Amino acid sequence: MNSLIMPSDYQTLPDENELEMQDAAKPRTKTRAVNTTPKLSVVIKGKDRNFRPWSETADATSLSNNGAGFFLSRDCPVGCLVSLIMAMPPHLRGYDHDKRLYRIWGLVQYCYEAGGENASGFHVGFFLIGTDATESYVRNPAQSYRIAGMDRNGLWKIEELETSFTLRASVRYWNSIEAAIYQLDEEQHSIAAEKTITENISETGASVFSELRIGVGDRLKFQTAVPPFSSLAVVRRRRIGLDDRTRLHVEFVENQFPVLEIEAPIEEEGEH
Repeated sequence: MNSLIMPSDYQTLPDENELEMQDAAKPRTKTRAVNTTPKLSVVIKGKDRNFRPWSETADATSLSNNGAGFFLSRDCPVGCLVSLIMAMPPHLRGYDHDKRLYRIWGLVQYCYEAGGENASGFHVGFFLIGTDATESYVRNPAQSYRIAGMDRNGLWKIEELETSFTLRASVRYWNSIEAAIYQLDEEQHSIAAEKTITENISETGASVFSELRIGVGDRLKFQTAVPPFSSLAVVRRRRIGLDDRTRLHVEFVENQFPVLEIEAPIEEEGEH
């Protein structure tokens, strides 16, 4: 069963002090930007594989200070950059708080087809990265990127990939591993924590049971004692299982989990 951690209990958890970032010069006046699902339209602009420009207006399905999700009529390759223009709530912005429109670049985090009898399209999620595209994007709009940490404003930093991003199937292990997760604010300070166990885990991410009020696009610190592991992670999905327990599907964006150190690994195909 999950156990919410009170501040007095923090010292009992592994390496919690790692969460205190050495950034004393930065004013700590911002409050947590909670992930929401607002009624907000956005203009998304990009270029296809033939460098032809395209534009689409869509409604947000999820939104936080450093991530967003939309339902689009077209697919977007994971790892590509697009431009977003929207009337984003000022408290979620990293800059341009007084302007009517917020212009920011996004890195495609995921894209999967969804639809039904009356509609079809794609669920697309973006990491928000800042005001400008990279110089390499100007030279080659088909350039692929990946996450490379976070900047002082709480937005994601990126780096180039030598080849196009490919979805790699990581082996998933269905072991219940004790873990601690720390919900982080914009300055990467811990604002809530929880002792929990994994439903499954791989080199690149995990599904963990959680009672924290945290949404898609939010970031957290994920730690285990056995095997020893710590990584910044981003929430990619939140779901409730048939047992009415909430799972967070998180992606590790700093380090890969040492799956070879799992004792008696349980490998199963597919999801429970």
